[in-house]
Amino acid sequence: MSKFFCAIRVGVIVAALCAFSYTPWAQAQDCKLVSRGEIPLTRSSDGHLLLSVALNGKPVQMALDFERPFTTISRAKVNELDAPVTNQAGGEFRLGEDALGDVAMLGSVRLGAASVDRLEAVVDDGRKAYNGIILGYNMLQYFLPEFDLAHDVIRLFDKRHCPDKVVYWAPDYLTFKYDDHIGRMLLDAKVDGRDVHAMLAPERVQSTISYDVADASGISHDTGGALQTLEFGGITLRHAAVQVADLRYARGPSGPDAHIQARALLTPTDIKIGADVLKHLRFIIDFEAKTVYFTVG
Repeated sequence: MSKFFCAIRVGVIVAALCAFSYTPWAQAQDCKLVSRGEIPLTRSSDGHLLLSVALNGKPVQMALDFERPFTTISRAKVNELDAPVTNQAGGEFRLGEDALGDVAMLGSVRLGAASVDRLEAVVDDGRKAYNGIILGYNMLQYFLPEFDLAHDVIRLFDKRHCPDKVVYWAPDYLTFKYDDHIGRMLLDAKVDGRDVHAMLAPERVQSTISYDVADASGISHDTGGALQTLEFGGITLRHAAVQVADLRYARGPSGPDAHIQARALLTPTDIKIGADVLKHLRFIIDFEAKTVYFTVG
């Protein structure tokens, strides 16, 4: 049995995925998905979506945020773990916040049945920093992750697959494509008949629209309300309840070519589709094909 190793660098993040074995593809001609374990989910009292994983052999909970393509850690958590820190020239800045630049070496994290060695995290010194660790969703790109929020679990499968065999739990399914806008998964949607840019946001308890969308739909900024229709992926939801918030993409790169990358950040996020909607879907994300396979109910 051979070992599968891979490494990725996203900005200043480096991680090596290793320590699990796989069945050669020639032995899996029936195209059944190969399980890499599962990650239990819970919701914190303040609403964060938490993943139950292991860090250096000890059980921990890490938050998941689909607007965080790489792992971050608060300064307080770095101090608690006594993790070694290095300073990097690159990183990220956020409008109205402090720069993210220092990198903490966290060690080995176990996701399901897979281990990630030499996990690194950008230290978040922002005033609104989450007090803990946010696992970058780039770590899920090593797998085909299945999100089953109704049962509080993410199931991990080997990336190799036959596209028509991804949805193993139902004979019929729907798909939609998304675009990657420097760490944001944007998909085309419609709100009350108008074209908008949407994001999947399982970390949010309730779906959230921007101020501009709220104004166009006559929804109060303070109290929120209900959309007439929300359409995406071939389905239509009626009277979906939403909150209203400033969804401008307030993050940007620093370092060489930052001005070039920053232009790509101008595409707005009009709606973040939260767990209130996504818990009614069961979906698998194919990051390489930028495709989401899902069923409803």
